[in-house]
Parts: sequence; structure tokens; C-alpha cells
Amino acid sequence: MSAVNNTPDRHNTLISGHCDARFDAVRECFQASFEQDSPRETGAAVAACVDGHWVLDLWGGCADSASGRPWQRDTVNCVFSCTKGVLALLAARLVDQGRLDYEQPVAAYWPAFAAHGKGELSVAQLLSHQAGLPLYPDTLSAAELCDWRGSAQALAAAAPAWTPGSRHGYHALSWGNLVGTLLERAGERPLPELLQAQLCAPLGVNFQLGTGGIAASSVARLDAPGIAGQPRTMPDADRQALLLTPAVADSDAWRRATWPGAGGFCTARDLAALYQAALDRRDPLLQTDTLHEATRTRCSGRDAVLGQHTAFAAGFQRPTDEVTPGHPGCDETWGHRGIFGSTAFADPRNGVAFAYTMNRCADPLGDERTLRLTGELYDCLR
Repeated sequence: MSAVNNTPDRHNTLISGHCDARFDAVRECFQASFEQDSPRETGAAVAACVDGHWVLDLWGGCADSASGRPWQRDTVNCVFSCTKGVLALLAARLVDQGRLDYEQPVAAYWPAFAAHGKGELSVAQLLSHQAGLPLYPDTLSAAELCDWRGSAQALAAAAPAWTPGSRHGYHALSWGNLVGTLLERAGERPLPELLQAQLCAPLGVNFQLGTGGIAASSVARLDAPGIAGQPRTMPDADRQALLLTPAVADSDAWRRATWPGAGGFCTARDLAALYQAALDRRDPLLQTDTLHEATRTRCSGRDAVLGQHTAFAAGFQRPTDEVTPGHPGCDETWGHRGIFGSTAFADPRNGVAFAYTMNRCADPLGDERTLRLTGELYDCLR
């Protein structure tokens, strides 16, 4: 790979990292996002691996717009619902080891979950947002919501909004409570320890829930010009479960708390590395059959919460005509997007593992930055 020029350009924006010469168009697109006449970024990072070779690992801009602190190679930021893709990989690892079964009822691992007719919901159905529990019980206080295990027990005791398994609807925050508890029970270890033992340590990546133990100087702060005080909510969704402002997401309370489906912190490089490990058939993270079961579409259609056409595998988003974790037209991709712009995916047909992270918040229902970058990436592959 060729090193990117580590001197400021005419706009005084520093882009650092490495880029294979074949993918210079992606580097130029990334650089253009920082230009002063049409800024789309404050700070960001993008990484891609193609056929087992790292072709991109770029970062630039400011990790903190208030102080001007630059985005460095080891800068981490919250990737929000990209966290779901990582937990989906963790679930697949446990399936691979015979400790979890996609077709078994959740209640086989978590008996209390069977309350109010949820006893037959399978692990795969829970992972694919079919539980009917997109909202937390109204009785939970803000402090109780931040106790992820306690609120998981409240969800297990709750009546579902629809017959479990009969339809799907995006569980923005509650998915993490439910799936995190299931994984702890199947893996017989606390969730952070499972992540470390099953994914991070074997692969040499850094990914953690919350910022505990991470130096503040290594964590990017969100930047939300024009939308910082505006509620970001989804159609037909209760504010209690889906409302998330940049101010809340950048607060110390959010960072300290554990949100298993929306509170992961990492670099773009490490996020892409997790997907690359799943694609790599030379030293596979997962057996071929397990990978197929983890990534095949489990449900597709009009989302009961988002109101869009969505599709889900066992925790991963799959492409539809309205929502895709990858680039439009790449119908074999699987991965997950995060609110405000981050995304990560694997494309087995083209051998691509990709991740993009940023701190400048875009509209949660649409962001063209990833489309520009992946568009250039796929043009370079042709």
C-alpha cells in the first residue's frame, strides 16, 4: 500500500494512513469530504480489506471540534448500532461452538423470557427483531434504563407488542438488552469478557462497550451542526425507545453506561477487521455452515417500527430497496449501519470487508457519505 501524504493540504486538513494506489479515488473522495466549501466531515475514518489485503486505512479531521484535537490512528468513537453486527458475530461464535442454537427457543437459555406467550420465540427470531419488544416498559426510570441487565429482566417480563415471530420491527435499544442477556447465559460469562475472549483477543482487535478504561484523549466527541438539539426519531416509534439526540449520545452518562446493541467504541480498522475475519476462509472465524446460517435472511418486508422495507439475518442487516448495510446493488452484503452515519459490512461476492466511522452527525434516516465512499470503492474494483 502507498502511504498517504501526511502534510496538510490547501484546506489544512490532515489525512493520514495508507491507501493502495488502485484505490486513490476513495482517498480523494474521503479528502473531499473535509473541504471547506462543502464540508461533510468533522473527523472520520474509513478502512477496507479486499480479498484478505488491506487496501484502505485512512483517518482525518478533528476528533473534537471544540478543542481542535486531531483524529489519530487510535481514535475511537461510538459506532451505535454497528455494535449489533459485532454481537451477531459473537452469537455466531457461540453457535459454532455448540453453546447456542439458532433454532432453539430463547426460553431454553432464559426461562423467564417465556412470559406472556414468548416461550416459542427462537434465538434466530430474537436476533432478527421479531420478538415484539421494541420498547422498554414505561415504568422504567432513566436510571433503570441505564442498568442494562435490570432492564433486560423487565423486558423479559413484558407482554409483546405483536405475536412473537409473526412480524419484524427494529428493536433499536432493547435488542441489545435481550441479546446481551441471551449471550451471557449461553456463554456463561459476562458480556465484556465474552467479547474479549471470543473475538477481540483471538483477532487482536479493540472493541468495547462503553468507554471505561479508554483515555478521554482517544475518544472522539460528536459534532452535530444544525441538529444538536433536535430529537432524532423514527416513524411510528415511541420516543422513550428510539429518540436519541447527539447531545444524549455524546454525554458522559451514555459513554459510561453499557448499551449492548448501540454502545460499542472502536476504530474503523478494528470494525472492518471483525468482518474480514468472518470472510477469511484460510483461517476461518466461523465454519462455513455457521456463517451461512448467521447471514441468511430470516425476515424481510415492511418494518413494524421503521415503516421501511427492511430485512434481517441473525442480527445482521440485509439489503433491501430502501435500506442496505453496504452499497446499493450488492445483494449479498451483510452488516449493520449505525445512527448518524457509521456503517460496517462484508460483501462475500467481492471479498470486501468495509467500515466507516465518523463524529459529524447526519440524519439517521439517510446519509450519502458512505454511498460516496463505497461507490468509489466498487468503481475501483471493476
